[in-house]
Amino acid sequence: HIIAVGRDITARKAAEKALRASEALLNEVGQIAKIGGWEMDLETRQAKWTLETYRIIGIEPGRPIPGPDEHVKFYLPEYREMVSKAMFELIEEDKPLSFEAQYKTPGGEERWCRALGRAIREDGIAKRLVGTIQDITGQKETQEKMDLLDAQLRQAQKMEALGTLAGGIAHDFNNILSAIIGYSELSLDELHGQSPLKRNLEQIMKSSWRARNLVAQLLAYSRKQVLELKAFNINDVVSQNLPMLERIIGEDIELSTYLNSEAGIVRADLHQI
Repeated sequence: HIIAVGRDITARKAAEKALRASEALLNEVGQIAKIGGWEMDLETRQAKWTLETYRIIGIEPGRPIPGPDEHVKFYLPEYREMVSKAMFELIEEDKPLSFEAQYKTPGGEERWCRALGRAIREDGIAKRLVGTIQDITGQKETQEKMDLLDAQLRQAQKMEALGTLAGGIAHDFNNILSAIIGYSELSLDELHGQSPLKRNLEQIMKSSWRARNLVAQLLAYSRKQVLELKAFNINDVVSQNLPMLERIIGEDIELSTYLNSEAGIVRADLHQI
């Protein structure tokens, strides 16, 4: 004869079906939102990942999930201590897990992630950890570009302010030079014969006109100079500006010029050129 036991497992099968449906929904939602889910049993040291977590970490679904210690090694060395400390504070002090760190996939690709998590406790003791992980590499790259653009904007604003300052100083300095040149010309007209002061005044005039040219360059830089068109040779302009350019670029850069001896005459604003 045969003795047997029958058991109704309808409820268990229904629960398993509901669990599979729940997991499928969780995977579907995670892939849409680009957010992975994870769970870690602190007693068995076993972990569970959603499909999106596999994608984020860079591991094929179904492959063995790294344990807690091995998982920390995914992060770049400079972030491992921070990640370990965050995990310790979550388990021991019930401090919610929240950090951003850079990690490397098994394929060698460096990415950024944001991890959030909390502990499931029994009698005050952490039994399981659950949380989410999100790939924020694109956000980080966008933020870096925005920071670069912001720095470039601030630099442009500084240069604009410098140009405005240069223009203001140049106008004031130009007024002073006008007085020096004017009085020097009057003094030269009043001199007779070979006065010993004549040569001194001529040197003052020469230096003043040189200074006025520098002022004109400052005004051209600040874009506050009215255009004054003249006919001249480009080579002459280059040659005259070489000394100033050499001072600007510094001694660690060699400045070479290749002038065309057949260059024609142009009509333009000398100081703008």
